[in-house]
Amino acid sequence: MKPRLTKPSAEEDQAIDAGMAQDPDTFEIDANDFKALRPTQQAHPQLVEAYRKRQGERGPQKAPIKARVTIRLDAEVAAFFKEAGEGWQTRLNQVLKDYVRDQQR
Repeated sequence: MKPRLTKPSAEEDQAIDAGMAQDPDTFEIDANDFKALRPTQQAHPQLVEAYRKRQGERGPQKAPIKARVTIRLDAEVAAFFKEAGEGWQTRLNQVLKDYVRDQQR
């Protein structure tokens, strides 16, 4: 499932701002602060390197790797799966896997 971004309402935004104003460990940065920011690679190169190394150490896959393909579907087929919301591609993949399994019998 993909995460969804939800924007706060004006009231929620005010409550967040009020909470930030009361928290001594939190502050809102201004234009001068933005100018002083540096890319993480420059500020903490050792952290970036450790992260990149870890990404390459995933190990063997437990299941076969999925193939990236482009497929054209009838509009009503796509709409049917999308109507159920997030995960529609996974559900479509399962239907196709079930079909393949049934055909192999």
